[in-house]
Amino acid sequence: MTEQYLSLTFSGYWRDSEANQVPEEAGLYCVFSCRNDTEEDGISVQKLLYVGISRNVRHRITHHDDKPHWESYLGEGESLCYSIAPVSHIYRERCQAAMIHAHQPPANQEYRDAFPFDATRLSLHGKTRLLKSSLQVPA
Repeated sequence: MTEQYLSLTFSGYWRDSEANQVPEEAGLYCVFSCRNDTEEDGISVQKLLYVGISRNVRHRITHHDDKPHWESYLGEGESLCYSIAPVSHIYRERCQAAMIHAHQPPANQEYRDAFPFDATRLSLHGKTRLLKSSLQVPA
């Protein structure tokens, strides 16, 4: 098998109260802690908490069983917010594993210490605050 290069374009950010506006598409989603900020799109992203994948990210985000776990990482005055990137089902799990392995979000356990795929390079574009714009795993 060979190294895979993939490019992801993130859109967002949606506050948890606006999660019903997240597009109904397949892909990868990032869960962040955020604060209100009038200068930066109304949201100041604080910390990446979780990386997930789904065939319908809106439905997954709005019905995820782990939402209370994500909220346990929130500080005073923070709320959850989301960004998403469309990803073909062929590469979805690989992209999730690469993002988790590279960023180590606290609410993810799988893929933190192991990467079960061939070398993967990701280039991230769009709404990528707190995310590495380019990453390679294993490094």
